[in-house]
Amino acid sequence: MDLQQLRYIVALSKELNFVRAAKRVGITQPTLSQQIKKLEEELGTPLFERSPHSVRLTNQGQTFLNYAIKALDSLSEGRQKIKESTHSLTGKISIAFIPTIGPYILPPLLKKLKKKAPELTLELFEETTSVLVDHLKTGKFDIGILALPIDDTSLVTKELGEEEFFVCVSKEHHLASKDKISINHMLNQDVLMLQEGHCFRDQALEFCSTHHANPNILFEGSSLVSVMNLAAANVGMTLVPKIAVNKGMYSSLKFIPFSKPKPTRKIGAIWRMTFLPNYAQRFVMDCVEDILK
Repeated sequence: MDLQQLRYIVALSKELNFVRAAKRVGITQPTLSQQIKKLEEELGTPLFERSPHSVRLTNQGQTFLNYAIKALDSLSEGRQKIKESTHSLTGKISIAFIPTIGPYILPPLLKKLKKKAPELTLELFEETTSVLVDHLKTGKFDIGILALPIDDTSLVTKELGEEEFFVCVSKEHHLASKDKISINHMLNQDVLMLQEGHCFRDQALEFCSTHHANPNILFEGSSLVSVMNLAAANVGMTLVPKIAVNKGMYSSLKFIPFSKPKPTRKIGAIWRMTFLPNYAQRFVMDCVEDILK
């Protein structure tokens, strides 16, 4: 038994004529007769009484017809619901951010979604890169927002933006008078860094290593807030991504851009190769991209 056979019995019940019913469903009359007969053999009972001049449902045919109509209506409703969901901003999205992105992206993102997609619910997580990737691959999250690149062929990546790094120092620091910082200014400086496991730490150290600057790491913190608070106390200098630069919130800090070459990072979205983001999920990624711009 298949869906087409259900459609055939409904068409024949309406037309009560094999020629007109066949035309209604777009097949030949012999094909329609063959499929109806095949369905009757499978069910073990006639569904229609046939005579040279008329066709009518049997009692068993009427009973089965009611279920056939319900089945087709249910499938049609399901198809419509899927169609609506693939073009609507509703439902729940499970999304994870790394700590050097989430706290800064989420406030404007949630504000934007509240205005443009009030029926969309976000299930939010914050994890370091390695944990985020592992959990994403097991299906805990739908989408991850982190720093690229991610070298894993089982994942799909989409670049959403690029941002430069700033040096962050107390306004009492001897470098606070600089309008721009070069890598040479970091030589022999006390530097505040994130702990191991944070990709921003790795990117900052890679930039220093590439340009033969080996900073004296004085402190390793669990968050940008902790290292920035120590920088505000003039304990040392630190590097922060542009997204974390907030002169209004940190009035005691000076954020200084680099002269060329400027360290940067790319921010992107990732998802499983076997997972196809729907309309709402793509909308959220587009919102993140707009915020980064």
